Order: sequence, then C-alpha cells, then structure tokens
Amino acid sequence: MTQSLPAFAKARNREGDCRAQVVESPGRETRPAQQSRTMQLRAPRFSTVFVLLILLISLCVPAKAQGTVPQTTLAEADRLAMLYNWPRALPLYAEAETEFRRLNDPRGVLKARLGWLRAEAYEEPAPALAAEVDRDLRNSVVQGDAGLMLRCLAAKAAIEEQVNEDCSRSAWEKIQELAKRLNDRRWQARAQAELGIIAFLDGDVATTTQALKTALVSLYLQGDMGTAIYYGSIVGNGQVEAGQPEAGIKYRRKSSWTDCLAPERRGKAGAGRGHSPSPGAKCACG
Repeated sequence: MTQSLPAFAKARNREGDCRAQVVESPGRETRPAQQSRTMQLRAPRFSTVFVLLILLISLCVPAKAQGTVPQTTLAEADRLAMLYNWPRALPLYAEAETEFRRLNDPRGVLKARLGWLRAEAYEEPAPALAAEVDRDLRNSVVQGDAGLMLRCLAAKAAIEEQVNEDCSRSAWEKIQELAKRLNDRRWQARAQAELGIIAFLDGDVATTTQALKTALVSLYLQGDMGTAIYYGSIVGNGQVEAGQPEAGIKYRRKSSWTDCLAPERRGKAGAGRGHSPSPGAKCACG
C-alpha cells in the first residue's frame, strides 16, 4: 500500500536573535559575531537533516498504522480480491465490516459483507451464502445504489458458478450491463471474459474467441495484470483441452511472462476454474 509522505514546512531564516550587536572596530568582527554567522550557516544544514529524519521515519511506519479507517481496510481487501487472493482478502473484509458496524454505517457494512461473500464463495462455497445474497438483492439500500448492486451481483455470480458456469450467465450479463452504465471498464472486461467462457462451454468457439480477445486487450490496457493473467491462463488451458496445444502453450507463456507484475496474485492462474456442467449439477439460481 502506498504510504503518504508528511508535508514539510519551509525553513525560516531568523535574523536578529543570533546576530551579534557589538563590533569593536570597523572592518573587524568580534568573536560573538563570528559565532553568530557560524550558527546561521549551520541552521539550513540542521533543517535538512531533520527533514531527512522525518522522511525515513514515515517510510518505516507500516501502512496500516497510517490509515486505520475501515475505508482503507476495505480498499485493501478489494485490491487483494481483484488479484484472486481470497485468503488475505477475507479477514480484511471481516475487519472492515466490524468497524463499519461500530461506526453505524449500514452502507459500509453491506460493501464489506458483499466482498466477504464473494471471497468466501471461492474459498468455502455453501448454500447459506446464496440465500444471504438473494436477501441482499431485495434490500432497498442495495437496489438504490448501483455500486452496491454491482458488488452484490459479483457475489451472486461467484456463488452460482460453483454449481456450474452456465448458472452464472444471467448474473454476468447484468454485471456487464451495469458496469457499462457505471463506466467501470474493469468489470466490463471481466464480465465479457466470463460470458466468453460460458459460450465456450456451449460450443460457440467464435463468440468465445472474440469475447476473450477483446476482454484481454482491455485488461492489459488498464494495467489489470492479475485478471489478464487469470483469464489468459484459462484460455490456454481450454485450447489445450480442445486439441490446440501450441496455441494453448502460447497463452500460458504470456501469462507466465506477466506473472511477476502481480506478485500477490494467489496460486496458479486459472486454477480451480472451468467447471463443466455435469449431469448432477442443477442450477438453482433465479
């Protein structure tokens, strides 16, 4: 997390206090006058050392100590979630939710809770999560706030794709439409990539190819490297399974080359994805 540097006041030159007022003869300075000039010459040097000392202290202070408000904790949790680092994001979402409750901030509580639900869906999916998200979708606060609705739909999609990919189609279509209204290009690209994966499972290779290529270009242009690596690896895995190993290896190599740009991304890109609809998996979503 980027740390904010303290603002430094300009050094002031004070005259009169340290200047000797007595001179014995013209052209000749007394000892007090010489000492006074030495002090004036050293003053700027002392100020410089003081400024450097404060700068070093500020750089050594952990980011959390400088920003303990729940908004800061929530922002860090969101950043980690966008990198698919669920284990690190989950406790931060819980911490932010607790703080928002203490401050009696219902909107903040919802934001943190919805983030937690999405992260938990990828870590430990459970039927109770789906029921909670469905209740949130009917919440008047969520319905009146497009940003909260986007978070809620993202949590819903995460929960539903644990059943199978096709089950989350409706949620991703709504996310794509809402993200366009909000001009949120990152979520537009994510929704487009997810819908491309669903099209692949439907056998629509042309739609899949176009959707994923467009999404990946958008993600790279926005600097969303963690997500680009994630979906690029999924494309590579899919091409290998479809009998195109050379093309698949090419995508995997691209993901490996950019992997160092997102060091906090969790595990192998694309791991745990690509659920094919199985005969026993039923979509219970609305």
